[in-house]
Parts: sequence; structure tokens; C-alpha cells
Amino acid sequence: ASQPLVHTSDYAEDFHGEDGLGCLHLNDPDLAPNDWAEILGLLDPNRQIGSKIEQETGMPSALKLYSLSARSAHDEILHQLAEAPPNTITLIGIGPLTNFALAYNQDPVTFARCRRVICMSGNFDIPGNVTPVAEFNAFSCPHSVDVMLQATMSGDPATSIEFYMVPTDVTHQVPLSNTVLKTFITPLETPLSIFASKLMGYLFDLLESRLQLTSMSLHDPVCVGFFIDLEHEADMAAVGWTVEQRDARIETDGMLTRGMMVVDRRARFTKPLLGHPSKTHVVFKADAERFVAKMLFDIWGVENFTGSV
Repeated sequence: ASQPLVHTSDYAEDFHGEDGLGCLHLNDPDLAPNDWAEILGLLDPNRQIGSKIEQETGMPSALKLYSLSARSAHDEILHQLAEAPPNTITLIGIGPLTNFALAYNQDPVTFARCRRVICMSGNFDIPGNVTPVAEFNAFSCPHSVDVMLQATMSGDPATSIEFYMVPTDVTHQVPLSNTVLKTFITPLETPLSIFASKLMGYLFDLLESRLQLTSMSLHDPVCVGFFIDLEHEADMAAVGWTVEQRDARIETDGMLTRGMMVVDRRARFTKPLLGHPSKTHVVFKADAERFVAKMLFDIWGVENFTGSV
């Protein structure tokens, strides 16, 4: 999608950089795909940017490992779901859920063939990170979150989805420190560690200068890590996850509360907040040390990590 369902786009370029990767295409062009400059329109398209990693390792450029679909994102989602057996594809959203909502609105029956939808979005019992009450992804396209929440309330199994939210309540519990980056990742000097060190180094510099922080919350990795455990672990609580079902709603248009997650906190109530209850699974707790240790081992081969994250 080129923009949210209703509101104007906010790319958070002041935080993530013009390319979404900390201006990697400008600061470290040798690590960037050859045509990033042309795609972004930020450099002379005739300027040749070599891939240092490809030259030094013989590994193919990322652009040679896949082909772009001619379909729009939401059409591609529906195409993949239609082609695959039902309940075999999990959709993971680590940004605004606009494409998910467009796909569901266009063809809810095909969309509901997914196994589940898991998203890094929202905040429930803590303040927001982009406004006092809202997390960035939920704030950016709240109407798309609402579409997913409404899809959990469908009385028709053919159009109902299983929906998980991984909010900042849990992602803030899993930080990665600059010390861990410099001690365990940067010294590896592999293509992946070089890329990660450049990207995270940019973020650490930004966080320290703006907020005096020396660690970052692993928002998107926690979402993906939760999915991996959900697929492979029989007892999620035994590996540190706490998941609760909430009748969750989202404020879509409030002047001060856009993107705010709303849950009925009254001690007693006899009917859902609005109409049918939403059956939203919300992740509230994670084992931070286990998560970071597993991430370091699975991605970088770091063994026996114990210590502060």
C-alpha cells in the first residue's frame, strides 16, 4: 500500500533514516544493493555502487535471490493464501497492517485461510512511544488494526482469523545492549554481522544522543521469535511467554487518542465493550535472557551466552 487506509503516511525517517536502514545507502554504500540509489532517488542513478560483500565473499547479491511480484502487496498475500493449503501460512506484521487489512477487505474468505496473524503493534498497560497513548505501528494505520480485531469477531468460521498482538508491553522487556553488540556480534566480521553492526550502531548512536539509552528494545525480533516458539514449543509458558486473551479495541480517529488500545478494565461487566467480543491474543511477558541467548545462537552461532542483555 502506498499509504494508510485513512490517515496520511508517516515513515519515521527522522528515526529510521530515509531508507529505513539508518541511511545505510549513504553511510556505507558498499553494503547496499547496487540500485538502492536509483530506487530511492537520493543519489545519481548513474553512479555505480559495488557490493563489497559480494566481491569479498563471492556470495550473490540479495537482488539475485528473489524476484519482485507484479502484484500489489495485498493481492500477493491473497494469491499465496489461495495457492497454499488452508492453515499453513502465518502472516507476520512488523509494520502498519495496511496490506493485511486491504487483503481481508477484498477477500475475507481467502484471507481467513491463514493459520494465524501475528503483529508487532499496540500498547496496553504502558505509555505509547509515538504519542502518550499509542505505539507507532498502531498509530500509523489504526483502521487496519481495527479490521484485524473485527475479523476475530466474525460469527462465520470462513471469515474469522486467529489474531496475536505482540505489543510494546512485552518488546520493552527484551533489550539488546550496545555492549552485547560489540562483544558478541561485531567481532564475527561476517557479512551478516557487518550489516547488523552498521544498522544497530546507527540506532545506538541515535538512542544515546536523544534519550541517553545504551540498549534498544527488540520490537520486531520479539514478534518473530514468538512466532517461532509458537510453532515449535508445546508449552509457551514453560519457555517464558505469557499470553492473555483480551476483548481489545483500537481508537481510530481520536484527536488525542488515535492508535490507543482500549480494553474493558471494569471488575464486572455482563456484555462485550461493543457488540461481539474480540478474541485477541495479547503477549505480555517474555524471558529476555533466553530470547537473546537463542537469537545470538540461531543467527550468529554464539554459544553459551549468559549475562546482561
